[in-house]
Amino acid sequence: MDTILYNGNIITMDSNSPKSEALFIRGNKFFKVGKTKIYYL
Repeated sequence: MDTILYNGNIITMDSNSPKSEALFIRGNKFFKVGKTKIYYL
């Protein structure tokens, strides 16, 4: 099952990209983290 969380304030703990707006979970693993607009394509 896939889950998309968007329009949020996600702290990634990655120094190159410390904050994000969207999270895509595929199965039981984080698949993609990014900005909300990329999930509307």
